[in-house]
Amino acid sequence: MRTAIILASALFATACGSDPTAPGNSALIGRFGDPALHAELIAIHAGAELLLPCGSYFAATSPLILDAGQQFSLSGKYYPQPFGLPSGPQAATITGRYANDSVQLQLHTTGGGEDPATYQLARDASGNLDMILCALTEHGAAAAR
Repeated sequence: MRTAIILASALFATACGSDPTAPGNSALIGRFGDPALHAELIAIHAGAELLLPCGSYFAATSPLILDAGQQFSLSGKYYPQPFGLPSGPQAATITGRYANDSVQLQLHTTGGGEDPATYQLARDASGNLDMILCALTEHGAAAAR
């Protein structure tokens, strides 16, 4: 009985681990960012968000699952904010790979146009999204006065 409890505890701990390279763990968990590109990925067991400048973001309600080659493709919704004005969500997918404690990804929208940027995001780094001055936002309006 004691052996069964120890074995069950070990399996539970492995399944809940946040290291994507751990044996049997395929969900990417963590915060990844690039202050120069002002982009940040937050990945949790319940989903993922890619935060971009001026309030644009991608959101998915499924975990970011890595395949055997540490690559991923995750469908969700992209909420663009061109010129600081909210726009309706578009179906979108983020694709990329995890390697050396960083994520390289691209955003693909199905409703028109591709985001040409490739984001190289380092683990535990901030996207410094609060450091951007965007037109027609509270910060932009204050700066214009």
